Amino acid sequence: MRTIIVLWLLLIAVTSVVLAADNCIGISDLDEKVTCYERKIQENQGRQKTLAGTIAYLDNKTKLTLSQIEKTETDIKTLEEEVNVLTVKISNLDINLSDVSRLLIARVGEAYKRHSVNPTLHLLTAGGLTDFLERAKYLKAAQQNDQKLLLE
Repeated sequence: MRTIIVLWLLLIAVTSVVLAADNCIGISDLDEKVTCYERKIQENQGRQKTLAGTIAYLDNKTKLTLSQIEKTETDIKTLEEEVNVLTVKISNLDINLSDVSRLLIARVGEAYKRHSVNPTLHLLTAGGLTDFLERAKYLKAAQQNDQKLLLE
């Protein structure tokens, strides 16, 4: 009879220590959860001499490790999402760079062709002096824009 009472007391002591350590379960913020379990481990380190203290210490140590794993997994998911977003942005930039390069090559070729022709011939083929000046103004603006793009 005496051993049964001692076993019941030991069971109650172990259960109460383990249940007392579970107050960290309800915490949703992973950093706070990790801090809570670290605090529990600090509290239980002095009680390791008893069986219940050792069980509580190991239980808290396990929960700390699981919380750290969960936090790391969340961080990895966040980083994977950021990498996916950046991959799409890089792909779009690559496409834009290809388009701009193709456009610049075409414009340089066209500018070369225009410079090889005598400006007097351009004046004569234009619809008049106003048309000639507008074409020259447009060509100059396009060349300045091309130079600006090349410098970027």
